[in-house]
Amino acid sequence: MNVTANQAPWTLLAPDLVLFERPPGPSGTRRQLVCRTRYCARPSCDCFEVTLSAVGLELGARDATPLTSEAARALLGAASPMRAFLSLDSGAVDPDDDPVYRPLSDEWLQWLESAIDGELLDLFHAQWLAQKGRHSPTWPEIDWPTVESDEMLAWEDLHPEDRPDAFELEGRFFVAADLYCPNPACSCAEAQLEFVDLSDDEEARLVGFVRVGLPTGDVLERRPSGDPAALDAVWSAYRARHRRLGERLHARRRAVAALTQAHAAATAATPKRAPARVGRNDPCPCGSGKKHKQCCLGRPAPKG
Repeated sequence: MNVTANQAPWTLLAPDLVLFERPPGPSGTRRQLVCRTRYCARPSCDCFEVTLSAVGLELGARDATPLTSEAARALLGAASPMRAFLSLDSGAVDPDDDPVYRPLSDEWLQWLESAIDGELLDLFHAQWLAQKGRHSPTWPEIDWPTVESDEMLAWEDLHPEDRPDAFELEGRFFVAADLYCPNPACSCAEAQLEFVDLSDDEEARLVGFVRVGLPTGDVLERRPSGDPAALDAVWSAYRARHRRLGERLHARRRAVAALTQAHAAATAATPKRAPARVGRNDPCPCGSGKKHKQCCLGRPAPKG
């Protein structure tokens, strides 16, 4: 596997095996990290992480023999693998400090966080859902939020089981939400990304939004909310995580359109009922007087 600037530095060898490769150094040495993933299968457990068992390899510049899944399993079984935990929302990697195991080295930790992108996090999350016996709801199962005609519909409103897209930057914790036009007849080709700072346990603060065109991912508008530097930082991190940003958002835009069309067709033939859940733009049920999205929606549990 030869890694280029536009190529993800990982290859999925099997559902539970992933191979990472760093760019060759001045000496031409190629460094690879073979990882096996494991998930907690208890439905009642609220853990949101992946356990990684890893073995590092050093290869000569001319060694181009691809590693097979069978060879990877043999390496992991014969060695004393390093261990780490990967957070599914923020992509943070922490070493396993249990003295029974060998923690992932600091050098690999720092590099691995930069190598794990949104596509891989989504693959890991799909496996986590399967292990927990959970799934994203189909349109008949969704509790449809109240959305005005001029408001955007968030992906998380229709896919509550999906992982939050979170970022830890210099001691601050941000969450991104991608929103789309809810009108099934609308032909607009864009998405709006909202970034919220959840660092303050008492109050969620909107950092700003970025509006992008689809499928190109070109920026149409950037509007900070009080802290332009914070929006710049989290937007840069968001683009780095999602290497194929335009494709990702375009696929989600089409999926939202399909869901809203199916919902509109179904509700047109049946009596309307009151919504069964609090929408993003409804008053927060905690009584703060703020919109739900700017208060208690999506607030993560405190990190240990």
